[in-house]
Amino acid sequence: MPAMNNMLSKWIPVSERSRSLALVYSGMYLGSVVGLAFSPLLIQKFGWPSVFYSFGSLGSIWFTLWLRKAYSSPKDDPDVGVEEKRLILEGNVSNAPVSSIPWKLILSKAPVWALIISHFCHNWGTFILLTWMPTYYNQVLKFNLTESGLLCVLPWLTMAAFANIGGWIADTLVRKGLSITTVRKARKSLLL
Repeated sequence: MPAMNNMLSKWIPVSERSRSLALVYSGMYLGSVVGLAFSPLLIQKFGWPSVFYSFGSLGSIWFTLWLRKAYSSPKDDPDVGVEEKRLILEGNVSNAPVSSIPWKLILSKAPVWALIISHFCHNWGTFILLTWMPTYYNQVLKFNLTESGLLCVLPWLTMAAFANIGGWIADTLVRKGLSITTVRKARKSLLL
């Protein structure tokens, strides 16, 4: 995920970045929807190893396509025309490469620790809930695999929808003059 943020920072103008990141991350959520919806069917028809073979094969195909067609920057992509490169690059902030990262300075800042703690708390709760939810539905509530799989997609669908709504709102607020920092702090404070 950090690599995706870096890559999109080179491809997407600042004014469209929140929407674009939300769209990319909603793909991750929708992948979970597909996995949770189809895994019970695969298990019932072909056994549990079929889930690993099926999704592993799809991942290998995706990886091969990614290696051939994805580029870290529009500057490196031979399929992007000169005019399109100009449009992409003029909306981006140019950052000179950093020779060394000042880790001591970064880790001495309270806002960095606030971000680390809030991110940890968010991910801990989210992923514990989402990874154990199918087991809870199946073993405690005695739902069959298909029923539990279908119920488990609801949080992922909700996250995909609201990520895109939040991205659109963030870009709109930035376009209306709020700073990116203000928008980020407001979202983190309201949505934690």
